[in-house]
Amino acid sequence: MRQLPIVRGQEAHGCEAGVEVPLAPATAEALAVALLTEDIAARERVLSHALASDADFSAWSSRQAAESVDFVATAADGVAANDELAIWLAPRLEDLLDWGSEAGQGGAVEAGQSTDDAKPSSAVARLLPQLAARLCRLKQLETRFDETLEAEKLEAMAEFAAGAGHEINNPLAVISGRAQLFLRHETDPERRRELAVMNSQARRVYEMIADMMLFARPPRPRPEACDVSAILDRLIADFATKAAERGVALVRTGPSTPLAIQADPTQLIVALRAVCDNALNVLEGAGRIEVAARADGDWVEVTIRDDGPGIPPEVRRHLFDPFYSGRASGRGLGLGLSKCWRIVTNHGGSVVVDGAASPSADGQGAAFTIRLPRVNA
Repeated sequence: MRQLPIVRGQEAHGCEAGVEVPLAPATAEALAVALLTEDIAARERVLSHALASDADFSAWSSRQAAESVDFVATAADGVAANDELAIWLAPRLEDLLDWGSEAGQGGAVEAGQSTDDAKPSSAVARLLPQLAARLCRLKQLETRFDETLEAEKLEAMAEFAAGAGHEINNPLAVISGRAQLFLRHETDPERRRELAVMNSQARRVYEMIADMMLFARPPRPRPEACDVSAILDRLIADFATKAAERGVALVRTGPSTPLAIQADPTQLIVALRAVCDNALNVLEGAGRIEVAARADGDWVEVTIRDDGPGIPPEVRRHLFDPFYSGRASGRGLGLGLSKCWRIVTNHGGSVVVDGAASPSADGQGAAFTIRLPRVNA
């Protein structure tokens, strides 16, 4: 089977300088990306785009396929033909390019052989590994940058929370203690109300600092065998009064059979409460929240679904960012869903969100699905 020639305009070992051959630099880069892609479907998409963009590469690929006994074309031309060719090329790309076997050895053009039929030269053998290595390096740098940035952001938040906890909690304790002391002996209804507000607001500041610490430096989970169904029953019982006061129906759907997982039950209830709180705040009135759990192979899925307005795209991309809140200023610190994400990922799980709002999809609601590793009985 004929192999792919050198990059257009490059001089190959054993070839004349300046000879036009059918591999453009953009196509070479696309091939490097395809070679780095383990997912065959993703590789097919990359190759299909390269075939559509480079007529020479498409012609070369068609010749290789025509010489193969296992390729049968059904589409005459156009996008369908490129897709068929990409499907055939994807699993054979390494062999067609001599990737990993003869790469780097070069190959001279034999007498009477056209450059279109040439074996891969040292130029292409050098080019593809260099492109692949560069793309791999860029991917690693991007990953490391994101990881470093996230780590530094969390560390800065942790330092701030630790300092704030020490400097703010002490005077807060004094304020709260005095308010409770005065409240105990106060008989005037208006002053009792004001003292109660002072105490509740001091408590709110304390909880904000505790939330910041939980997100930035969460305690290590202490996993134990627990039943997700029992945890959900507790969650619904805890929120029943609050939901009823807001005119929201909070219901358990689906089977209530025991679902065993290995998790920290205290942290898990904090994560689930954050999602329920978010749903209640979004509904702001009559509505419905459904809580369900099911087994999915080696995983247990907990889904909390509401029939609210959905999640706008500009909010969705910040959904788990700390300090981001889609509500009005002063109505939340924006750490609820961040805490949920942090706890779930520390348990080896994930949070999947469904329900992006659009101008024509009012009231479609949103669903948060928490996936956690399952303990098989």
